Amino acid sequence: MADRGVRALRIAAGALVFGVAAWALVQFGVPGWLSDERHPLRPVLEAASWVAGLLGLAVSVAALVVSTRVGGRSGGPASGEPVRGPVQVSGDSGNDQVSGNTMSGHVGGSVVQAHTITGAVTVTAPLPRWVLGAVGLVAVVVLGVAVMAVVVVTAPADEAELRAVVTVSPGKCAGGWVVPNPTGPIPLTDRPEGAIQADQGQVVLTLQGSVPAAVVLQSLRVEVVSRKPAASGVLLDTPCGADVTPRSFGVDLNKDNPSAVGLPGTEGGETIPAPRFPFQVNESEVEQFVITPSVATDEVEWRLHLTWTSGTRRGETTIDDNGRPFRTTGTTAVTTNYCADLTAIEWTPNYSCLRLQSPTAGGFVGAWEGPGTITFNDDGTALWKSATGEAHIRLLSVIGYLATADVTASTTPELAPGDRVRFANNTDNLRAVTQLGKVLTWCKRGATCQ
Repeated sequence: MADRGVRALRIAAGALVFGVAAWALVQFGVPGWLSDERHPLRPVLEAASWVAGLLGLAVSVAALVVSTRVGGRSGGPASGEPVRGPVQVSGDSGNDQVSGNTMSGHVGGSVVQAHTITGAVTVTAPLPRWVLGAVGLVAVVVLGVAVMAVVVVTAPADEAELRAVVTVSPGKCAGGWVVPNPTGPIPLTDRPEGAIQADQGQVVLTLQGSVPAAVVLQSLRVEVVSRKPAASGVLLDTPCGADVTPRSFGVDLNKDNPSAVGLPGTEGGETIPAPRFPFQVNESEVEQFVITPSVATDEVEWRLHLTWTSGTRRGETTIDDNGRPFRTTGTTAVTTNYCADLTAIEWTPNYSCLRLQSPTAGGFVGAWEGPGTITFNDDGTALWKSATGEAHIRLLSVIGYLATADVTASTTPELAPGDRVRFANNTDNLRAVTQLGKVLTWCKRGATCQ
């Protein structure tokens, strides 16, 4: 009964290959093909693939056990001498027709009797019925997995309830672009090639529903992908703007787990309260969010995840830079700055540019009087003491008479840790504009504040 063992081995190999192949196809192949991961058959398909893989493994082990047992007792009369008389071979009940050395039909009974036989006699009994049944079950499950995979992969993807258009910009006043190692003037484009968004740049999100039903925007989550030291190179300045967009959110990338925090804005000279989720959009209603990332001494890659609901459906839309994480860098490692030459339509280090320089060269170092006293040190750190508390400030960059700073600690209501402050040094007067648009003015001791 040697070829009974061979058949068992073949069944073991086939069950293992087909079962594991069905599992691997779904786990490693189908997810990459899916255009809509919310397909209702997706969980069933994944569960069935696990059943196929485990069942194929179990049947292969059982068939191997059968082949091992069969191999131990296989055999038959040796070839050569004619064999006369009865030959006894174990078998099942049934009828057989014998013609010469050829047996046809089902091997039956406990005795097989033949007349004159020349050569070896081999009687092969069938495999146990449970093995054949298990093989059939594996085949059915694998076929079901294949059919469901075809249905899921070829199903047309549902249109997402939410459309998001993303624009990465250099921001206003603070911000800009950092370009590593430019070899000359840089064309004045919306986004120079190879440029990294600088601290206080902006990411503008335009959100619109794609269905008539309302889509409710529930929350905005920030994911930090990577962090490394701030990029070196050239800082490309950006001009100042006017009002702060009402739907503004700040993201403090100096934190390991930052969040999107609503910022009060101004519109038409009036203060607008900080925005708060939820918001609502549909086919005709659009929302626009302005995200302002802050980072002092690092270059950070990050993404946004917007959670929404529409009726009974719930989803999360990943917002990034056209499939790549956003990149924002601090400006503490830049070596120089270029300014925009509107005549030549390029950023260039021409004579009209305000130069990147130290706090001392920019005239900031020393004590200034006004709403309390603010004192700048040579290393760019400053301490502001007022009647309402004190704030620790750090200059991030000084370009000509302008400086960008962040607040590292504060007990005053005017400033919060992580805020950005824009300073302008007019020789005897120091003017600061806070992130919320509040203006503070100090003057040199003995000078008249204007």
